[in-house]
Amino acid sequence: MASGQRSQLSTLFDAMLVHNKERLDALLRDDRSGQRRGDGERAAATHGSARDAALDVASSAAARYLNERFANRWHYEIAERYRVGDEAIVMCKLFLKDHGVVKTQFGRAPIAAGWVAGRSGSVHFRLALSAAERNEEDAYRRAAENALTNCVKLL
Repeated sequence: MASGQRSQLSTLFDAMLVHNKERLDALLRDDRSGQRRGDGERAAATHGSARDAALDVASSAAARYLNERFANRWHYEIAERYRVGDEAIVMCKLFLKDHGVVKTQFGRAPIAAGWVAGRSGSVHFRLALSAAERNEEDAYRRAAENALTNCVKLL
């Protein structure tokens, strides 16, 4: 790789690091002040429980574990939900009522495009994806499941 190309990649990587640090600092600052602001689409906080899941995560493995372990003494809140590029990102807060425990974690899931293209050796290819994979709401649901699973891992 030429040194000019390497410095260009290094500059892009440095810019990406600075941007991510700024976003993390903004999230931490917002969390402390109780405000919600930042890049991307933000949804109002949605609440869910074992029976009434806002993003239909009640059938996930994490929800089944929580139901077995804590019955109806838990609930979760989707505090943030936004899209960055082709990725759905969700911040989930898990509350255990009797224990006074609150766990917060992010979850992410790719939002697939209508097709995937690539190359294997000298052969180019393009694959069409199904409608379910293209659904943005499905990506948010998978991101919420991922976030809830990440919360359960902290217990």
